[in-house]
Amino acid sequence: MTRRNSRQPPTPALRTTALMALSLLLAHAALASALQAQDYVPKRSRAKIDRVDITEAPNVRIFATALDAKGLPLSPDKLKAAYIACNGKELPAKTVINTFADTNESLDIAVVLPVSHRFSQDELQLMKEGLAAVMGQTRDTDRVAAFIDNGKGIDITPLGPADAAAGAVGKASPQGGGAFLYSGIERAIRELTDNKRDKTKRVIILVTDGFDTENFIPTVVRNNIMRLYNEARDADIHVFVVMYKPIIKDLVPFFEGLSRKTRATYREAVSTDDIVRSVKYAWGEVFGQLVIEAKLSGIKEGDSCAFSVTLEREFGANIEARAFPAVTFEELRFDWIRFAIIAGIIVLALLLALIIFLIVRKIVRKRRAKAASQEQEALQAKIDAGQICPTCQRTMLPDWTTCMFCAREGAKDAGKAKDAGKAKDAGKAKDAGKAKDAGKAKDAGKAPPDEGKPCKSCGRTMMPGWTECLFCKAGIGAGAAPMPPGQAAMGAAAMAPAAMAAPAAAPAAGAGAAPQGARICPKCKREMKAHWDVCLFCEAGL
Repeated sequence: MTRRNSRQPPTPALRTTALMALSLLLAHAALASALQAQDYVPKRSRAKIDRVDITEAPNVRIFATALDAKGLPLSPDKLKAAYIACNGKELPAKTVINTFADTNESLDIAVVLPVSHRFSQDELQLMKEGLAAVMGQTRDTDRVAAFIDNGKGIDITPLGPADAAAGAVGKASPQGGGAFLYSGIERAIRELTDNKRDKTKRVIILVTDGFDTENFIPTVVRNNIMRLYNEARDADIHVFVVMYKPIIKDLVPFFEGLSRKTRATYREAVSTDDIVRSVKYAWGEVFGQLVIEAKLSGIKEGDSCAFSVTLEREFGANIEARAFPAVTFEELRFDWIRFAIIAGIIVLALLLALIIFLIVRKIVRKRRAKAASQEQEALQAKIDAGQICPTCQRTMLPDWTTCMFCAREGAKDAGKAKDAGKAKDAGKAKDAGKAKDAGKAKDAGKAPPDEGKPCKSCGRTMMPGWTECLFCKAGIGAGAAPMPPGQAAMGAAAMAPAAMAAPAAAPAAGAGAAPQGARICPKCKREMKAHWDVCLFCEAGL
């Protein structure tokens, strides 16, 4: 009896699923290992912000120290860029990286050095030569002081040229076996504080083994270190410590704290070469301090900003410096330099435009003068040839002896003058007639009623206001129209009594009696003539 195997072979889909699960497990394990190992990767390169200068805001200068894995200061040549952040937000500002040596700020530096029997002659000689060489690298504006602990006391070289301090270090020799560490640091702080200068960086480089003859108990050392730290912080003095073979290991944290809290660097040396090397590093850190300059935009007075810096290296990971304590922009400085540059560019452009304008105008005037001269010469030539009228500058026909244009315009002007004269004379005559009529009317109004001009037809005197002879109109005058029969009979009847009464009335009139047969117009109340059948005054409109 044969047995059959009940297990079925794995299908391709099952194999694929198993491989995928195994791959995921391996990837997860590798990622966990990498994350766990990341905590053990040493971060040797470091950076810190030492100071932020906003006195010329919105221009900002950030003084930072960047050290590589060996503790050497990073130079700007090894940095690709620097990025500035304000309150954690990166600012879109263009940065320029320089060093402290490139600035116009001065440096006051004090070197505190033990020269005692605790060091061998070879160690002292190497240390003095190395320090003297380092001091010779200062600038003309820098000052150096030396405080040498010779085992018997403190030999002081005050602030001055670096040569004097270097000479004092080179001539120093041990005088005893004591140590006066804290006295040397205290006197160095006092020297830098009493001789303070504006825009000056103050630094102390302390080379020590941490031993002081009078103070070696940890609690006493801690109190002294705290006192010196407060004095250095108030005076803005940076204390760089180079620890050489410390006698009491428990004192090391105090000196390290003194260096860190004054924004400096703590280094340890195990040999004389390390002492010189560490002093060189400290010296290079002071002069090679990075100065990151940027012009910020959008900053207003009263704004506060906690600056942080990220340095991008040419090769290697970026270096980040943690945020500096917040600073407040009390006053923003007006950018006079930029204003002067813009104003100068505008003035130069205007002057250039003025010069170009004057040159072009001169050229155009010359061309116009030349063209006008040529045109005048051509016109004069035509005039001389008889082709152009010299008066109206028009072209004449060859057979003209005189310019017909000028003759025609002269005739027009004469006609216009004649018409104007006639119109003027007519106006004067009209005005004279009006004045004469007005005068006559005025005189007629003043003259008595019987003073008038005689009628040309009947010869009777007409009233001054009459426009026609009312006698003739009434059929009384010689040239009068025949009157209607009724009016003629009435007129004859009226005239007969008047004619008969005339001789009799004469004597009475001469005697002053009232005229006989006088009639009064009931309308105008004037005396009517005897032969009037109607009132001629009313008929005349008087």
